[in-house]
Amino acid sequence: MSRVVTRRKFNVLAMAVATVGLSALSFSASAQTGPSLAFSSSNSDAQARELAQWFRTDKLVGLPDEVLVPFFKNIPTATYTAFLKLSAQIYREAEFWVRRQERLPQGWTEEPFINYIKYRHQPRQVYISWLEGGPEAGAEVIYDETVDRYRIYGHAGGVLGIQPFWLPLNSSLAKISSNHSLRDFGLQYLADRFSLDNDKVQRSGSDGKPVRVEVLPEAGRRLIAVTWDRPTGKPAYYAKKVRLGFDLRKIYVRTLEVWDDNDQLRERMIVDNALARRLADTEFRPSNPEYKF
Repeated sequence: MSRVVTRRKFNVLAMAVATVGLSALSFSASAQTGPSLAFSSSNSDAQARELAQWFRTDKLVGLPDEVLVPFFKNIPTATYTAFLKLSAQIYREAEFWVRRQERLPQGWTEEPFINYIKYRHQPRQVYISWLEGGPEAGAEVIYDETVDRYRIYGHAGGVLGIQPFWLPLNSSLAKISSNHSLRDFGLQYLADRFSLDNDKVQRSGSDGKPVRVEVLPEAGRRLIAVTWDRPTGKPAYYAKKVRLGFDLRKIYVRTLEVWDDNDQLRERMIVDNALARRLADTEFRPSNPEYKF
């Protein structure tokens, strides 16, 4: 009798072990076949449109870092280029709220400039104001190529801002808070420079893929930070290293950082918000009653 009981106990134990083993095997298989991402087309323009649609619909927001990082690491550089061009097209006429830091002739701007920008790509028209909380608060400038292609009109902030003045577009005074021309304050400039540099990289025999993808926080959001290394910096390339931050809910680059040949940070820009809308011609006129020219 005891042998029968012992044998029954052994059989029950064996079944239990087998059940646990199958459960573990099933769990392992489930873990290996978790959520994944894949484009529905191999065409770079189609992939860019699909990525933009995912950003619009929050499809990527709930996915874990372990899925997002390898996916963005393997996105072809041509698709990144197509996405930047698509973004520039969507925001070719828009408002931007940005924070900027640059390494200017007088040194690194420790305190970010806070700018409100109205941008129209064609004809090229730009209005920029410097907001409270940052350097040069109260200053305003307008560039309108339909009025004067080679000059900007502006006034300083504070007590020095009483008298507006004209300045050559690329003069040192016109670039006192940025190394860039006012013509370059839209997303099209980023798309063009990125495309140009990647074309050079690929002609040199490299695939131009990003060297690093990581998840970084910005204002309570996860950003997918994608880094590219170039063979060298200026003048051959825009920068030695470029890092773009993609917000999973936005169809524009949220952050831009570039480093020089000495691995010294040269620029940092954070786009806090962007609104694509049709702008009135009066929004690029100094006579606009909302402005302080």
